[in-house]
Amino acid sequence: MARGFEIVNSGDRYRINTPSVIGQTFDDEAVIVNLMTGNYYNMNKIATEIWNALQIHIDRGTIVTILTRKYHGTIAEIENVVGDLLGKLLAEELIAPTDPAEPMSVDLAPRIENETKMPIEAAVLYKYTDLQELLLLDPIHEVDETGWPNRRLGKGPADDPAKAREKGGS
Repeated sequence: MARGFEIVNSGDRYRINTPSVIGQTFDDEAVIVNLMTGNYYNMNKIATEIWNALQIHIDRGTIVTILTRKYHGTIAEIENVVGDLLGKLLAEELIAPTDPAEPMSVDLAPRIENETKMPIEAAVLYKYTDLQELLLLDPIHEVDETGWPNRRLGKGPADDPAKAREKGGS
């Protein structure tokens, strides 16, 4: 158990909770938006590394292994960092469990072998609610099978043939 958040198995695998959750990574920081709640988030460097691993379906145990190669800290400390963040991401509905049999997208181990170890730190998820009203009112929530943006016929002055003729249309 990791400080109040129970993550049952080191083989647990999670996915980003799309299409409700979108995000982008910029250098060492991730920015994430939950389109269902209107909350948006950003993360510190270690949390972003965990988020990036989740995007390519790396399981919890492998994330811990990768971080032990990259950060100074006991396995228990690193497991707590990962477990805490996963618990927070689950609570905010930013991630969801996925099938453990689903293959990982890439093997990160070779990319981190020669990096210098840094001290372990907490994985921080910052939550912002100040744009909630705007994000929930945004028309992206009214997307149908034709996609977005799409002008709905019959909803504006351009759809009135008389008004189109007044503006020089045929």
